[in-house]
Amino acid sequence: MTRPRNADRSGGPVQAIIVAVVIALVAGGTSPWWWKVLFTDASQDPTPSASGIPLSPDPFYLATNPSFVIDTSNIHGDLKLGRVYWQAEVWIENLPYQHAVGMAAPDNGVAYADFKVPPGANYFQTIFGFARDDKNPNNYGYAIGRIYLDDDRVWESAVSGAKAMHTSAIPVPIGTKRLRLEVDSQGTNWSDQTTWGDPYFSGAR
Repeated sequence: MTRPRNADRSGGPVQAIIVAVVIALVAGGTSPWWWKVLFTDASQDPTPSASGIPLSPDPFYLATNPSFVIDTSNIHGDLKLGRVYWQAEVWIENLPYQHAVGMAAPDNGVAYADFKVPPGANYFQTIFGFARDDKNPNNYGYAIGRIYLDDDRVWESAVSGAKAMHTSAIPVPIGTKRLRLEVDSQGTNWSDQTTWGDPYFSGAR
């Protein structure tokens, strides 16, 4: 029986192209643009953090990750995640915040909450202001908010009235272990409904 003329050839043109690309890569060349499209795992994060570890989830809200709370001190009404101590809904500057961190300032001194920094975080961002009290919607005090990464103070601002302060994207150096949110009533805490609006980490660069 006569063997077919192409019996020793297998795969066809697609396999030939793949073999050629592999040979080029082994020789130190670069793959064509379509190579990664066809052969890269789509489940891989295309924008890993500077540390090389993708943050998950991203954004990483403090309010939805209670296991990342390390410690709290002197917070009036205790630390509240996703709400404030006097009501469930959180409104700052007439905008709703579903991932707020309620930290009402104490009557004297400062209060703080410490959080673990999740692997893969590149920056931290939030707003700081007074959450509305629906029973007394026009009452606002005066207080100061501060943000620390480990022992370094990276942000500070005073708030008064209904106007909130918005942070920029605060860089998180690789190896940072702790985030501290601090509130200071500056004496009396009358209507100091200090609240962090949806504070979160992100791995974006």
